[in-house]
Amino acid sequence: MSENTSLAEQMGVHPDDLDEHGVLKPYVPPQFAPYATEGYPDTELPTRCDPAPGDEALPAPRTGWCPNGSVSGGICSPFNDVRPNWMGYYPGATGSLRIDEMILPGTHNSAMDKQAPYSNSYDTCQDVSPHSQLHTGIRVLDLRVQFSWGYPLGDRRRFSIFHGLDSKRTIEGDCLQAATNLYTAHSKEVVILDFHQFKNFTDAAHRELATIIKNWLGSRLIEPKWNVLVLRQLWALQKNVVIAYNSSQRDPLFWPGVNQRWIGKDTPSSSELKSFIDRVGNEVKPDYELRSIQAHKYTKVYQPDDMSPDVMNWFAAGADDSPIMKFHIINTDWSLRHRHIDNCIHANSFRSKNYSALSLTPQNLSNGYIPHGHRAIALETYNGNWLATMTLPLIGMREATLLIISKAQLNTTLRVSNSNFPIADLTLAQGDALLFMYNDQQSKWILQPEIVYSPNTSGDTVPNVQAGEKLISYRTEDYNWTEHIYLPASAPAYSYLEIASDITATEGWHSYIHRKSGDRVYRCQRGDKYLFTFNQGSWQVAKAAIHAYGAAQAGAQMADTGTELTQVHFRNGDWIGQITLPENAWNNDKVTLTSTATYTATVKGTNLATGVDLLLETGHALHFRYVASTKKWSKILSAQEEPDLTPPSPPAP
Repeated sequence: MSENTSLAEQMGVHPDDLDEHGVLKPYVPPQFAPYATEGYPDTELPTRCDPAPGDEALPAPRTGWCPNGSVSGGICSPFNDVRPNWMGYYPGATGSLRIDEMILPGTHNSAMDKQAPYSNSYDTCQDVSPHSQLHTGIRVLDLRVQFSWGYPLGDRRRFSIFHGLDSKRTIEGDCLQAATNLYTAHSKEVVILDFHQFKNFTDAAHRELATIIKNWLGSRLIEPKWNVLVLRQLWALQKNVVIAYNSSQRDPLFWPGVNQRWIGKDTPSSSELKSFIDRVGNEVKPDYELRSIQAHKYTKVYQPDDMSPDVMNWFAAGADDSPIMKFHIINTDWSLRHRHIDNCIHANSFRSKNYSALSLTPQNLSNGYIPHGHRAIALETYNGNWLATMTLPLIGMREATLLIISKAQLNTTLRVSNSNFPIADLTLAQGDALLFMYNDQQSKWILQPEIVYSPNTSGDTVPNVQAGEKLISYRTEDYNWTEHIYLPASAPAYSYLEIASDITATEGWHSYIHRKSGDRVYRCQRGDKYLFTFNQGSWQVAKAAIHAYGAAQAGAQMADTGTELTQVHFRNGDWIGQITLPENAWNNDKVTLTSTATYTATVKGTNLATGVDLLLETGHALHFRYVASTKKWSKILSAQEEPDLTPPSPPAP
């Protein structure tokens, strides 16, 4: 055996995985039956829990606390059979809470259990597998991961669970498989996999593990950008798993690790641990932080203590001021020998009772207006339940969230005038998932997340627009400037891109905005904002900057100003006697000349459609539009009054 151990160390594998010839045995995955699929009720049912235990003397050794029930295989019988799907079964208790706000039952050292394929030891602190833990209502797994480089790529044993020992459970075969089985059977259950410690890891190992996790979970992964959502909104997105990753090598799609509040020693007395737990309960948790209390300890003979009566007492539920109401994630040893899970379920009903969250469709709206006065809304459109126009709520509660998911083939015009969106109406297309959060100081809905690029971060080419990025911004500023800006070649349909200049210098720094060959090149100068939308394979301007000049700056011979609408104003002290419109421009460009000057100016007819000079007198305004086919400027009504001669776009599919 010692020879096998030495050889295994050299090979970077576990000794039990070598045969008598020192050859690596094939991996045998654990066999877990899929969870039985159970539907969710149509009505919201009340939750219930156990009372706290009395002060009766405890038998020694302690073996759980399960009043009016029995413990079988380390699991105390529940009140009913809803532990596997309790989040969706009790939406009134869960649906209006964010993940970080919930009271969640967790297991300490989740995969160091009696059923694991290793020799039980002082590290063993759970009775059943992570698969059984999730099925019994646990929603947070505390994982410490060991990397073993000796197994070939793709072998699940490369990432196994350890504490003092290697439990021989693997991340893929035991934890990711368990989470997948849960949300496959119960689509509204949300799980946190807390990767808390890492042993023998390299940067490459972190990247490899991140790839494995993302491949397993795919769209079910809850990215950090969704941390503001309540459960009803996550259900609409069909997202189920948070990866909390306690390492600086964290993938951008993972959350920071759970802030595990531990007393810092293994064998405190019960009174010491209780005092620590009370102290943590009085701490203020920052919004969006995942925080756990580690309610576990060893006995004096260094065995994980069965603290079932204490857990039920210290985290009793049943009222707004019950002890459990001060906590969020509660990690324990021997976590299923009591009815702590039932208490957690019940406690969420008290935490959520002051919040209102709705799931809506267009058929629920009055004249297309989305209602206000709710903490969170998930609104879904789909074929057969669609409106041509919808409007954001007029007002919102502080940090209220509105999630709009478009599944309909037909586009919707979403009126967003009371938001930070650059235009009053946007096009909601199939596949869009828009999240707005209300800012009560600005009295506006703010589109989330705010994605901003610049020359210093991205060079002169705007990064490709990713799915789910409805609006991105690219900004230039002092010491963060480029002469040319190139838009991405493609993007999701009806994506929006804002190009803006925050330059403060007066030297005239400007950038040229390039789309595809043959399209107009815009000039973005100090204070300008341009908005483009991607439609029918190209970037089309949705809102162009207006360039305004004094007469002297415009000059006697105007040049193309780099935008579609130019204004030139004549006044005393800033006046010239004559002006000629630009020799070259783009079709439908407009120039407006206004005057408050005492003197009359002449607009030369050199490149006017009439060929006749015009006079610009005090208080007058002249409007012109460029016709590219004739290379002439035509005098028109005001830009607001002129009929729209642009041919209509083909209808959306």
